[in-house]
Amino acid sequence: MRVALGIACVLSSLLACGRLAPPKGSAEVDETAASAPDPESFYRVTRRDDRECEGLVCGGFSARRVDHDTAVCGDGSRRRECPVGVIDLSALGLEAGREQELRVAIEDGRGLVRGTLARQGALIVSEGWFGRTGAAPSGAIYRLNGIYAGCARKPCPLAHAYRLNAGWDTVIGGLDLAGTGVSPGVEALTRRAMHATPDGVLVAGTTRLVRGPGGSMQELVASEIYTRAIPAGGVACAGGMCAPGEFCQTPPGQCAAIDRGTCSGPVGAHTVEFAPVCGCDGKTYQNDGARWLGRTGRAHEGACKSPAKSPHTRGEGSH
Repeated sequence: MRVALGIACVLSSLLACGRLAPPKGSAEVDETAASAPDPESFYRVTRRDDRECEGLVCGGFSARRVDHDTAVCGDGSRRRECPVGVIDLSALGLEAGREQELRVAIEDGRGLVRGTLARQGALIVSEGWFGRTGAAPSGAIYRLNGIYAGCARKPCPLAHAYRLNAGWDTVIGGLDLAGTGVSPGVEALTRRAMHATPDGVLVAGTTRLVRGPGGSMQELVASEIYTRAIPAGGVACAGGMCAPGEFCQTPPGQCAAIDRGTCSGPVGAHTVEFAPVCGCDGKTYQNDGARWLGRTGRAHEGACKSPAKSPHTRGEGSH
């Protein structure tokens, strides 16, 4: 009898305490009850909301807190999706064209924002992120900050992976970007920015176990990559992760100095003047605007020099 009671107590304890804690708000909730506001969090717009006015919010969008089943909305209620009447991007300091580009990405569900839900139905944004592929993210979303481990055997620590809105992190030994379909250039810039920028990169995906001579570690299999929206001109790209429509402009004559580059816009891109410049890709462009359209840095003014021909050598049968 005592044994049976003991087993029952153990089982009840496991049921009560032994499960992993669910994300905040994932249990059954009273959506009418007022709650304390969530701290600044990452959100993703899930759909346009064409329903009738709700309180002070008319039309607009529905937003969901990343990696959580519920969020505390601007009116204090806890819901799975919160009504948002205004997406306020003013704190980002973006020029009009860039801000509109980010706004479209956010409204279409292709972007992520970090911010707070205000009581008047506004989403006040402190960070904006573009999706590089436009694909719907699958899996959790992580911020990756690179690690210089220098291991002799794999798998080797590659990055700290911080799960957004979760207060949880781990170390991954690999990042598989093949499923995103990004170009080799974007993949290289993603890996560089992961190590070179304080923000790292945001990556959506799932983890899997990889094994090797160095043991076993988790690898992140990516479904989407996110680039932070930053003001153009004078902003260090620190690895080339600029917003869509821009590229990392290195200082003239310093083609290899990517970490000292700035995000560049299409200055002079539509002119027809003939003022040749040599690009960092070794090609001669009609003018600096044409070079910008080629998405390459400027090696020097004037046409590129033809590669020096190697001197002729006499063959074995020459006299």
